[in-house]
Amino acid sequence: MIFGKKLISLDVIGYLNIYRYDPRELPRLAKTDGEREWYFYVPRDRKHGGSNGRPNRTTEKGFWKETRSDQKIWRLSEPERQIGLRKTLVFYQGRAPRGTKTDWVMNEYRLPDSSSLP
Repeated sequence: MIFGKKLISLDVIGYLNIYRYDPRELPRLAKTDGEREWYFYVPRDRKHGGSNGRPNRTTEKGFWKETRSDQKIWRLSEPERQIGLRKTLVFYQGRAPRGTKTDWVMNEYRLPDSSSLP
C-alpha cells in the first residue's frame, strides 16, 4: 500500500530487506535475471526507531553510504510536480565510519513525503 491505496501486484519486483544480505547475494534473490541491475521493494528500517530516525543501511558485512543528497524527480508532463526522490549509495565492507569501498552502487527511489505532494 502507498498512501493508503492498494497497488496492483505484477510480481516483477519482489519485497526483500536487502540489508540482511551481502550485495553479492542479491542477484539470486531478485525476481528478474538482470546481469547488472536488480530491483526490490525494501522496508524502511530506522536505526533508533520512530519515523524521524536515520535509515538503517547496515548489513552483517558492511554498510551502504550515501554519496550524494536526495535528487528530486519531476513529472515530465507537469515539470512543477515532484513525484519522487533518488539517492545514490555505495557499499563499504567493514564497520562505519571506516570501511573498504566496493564497486557496488545502489540507487534508492522513494516517494516524497505526503506534505510535499500537490
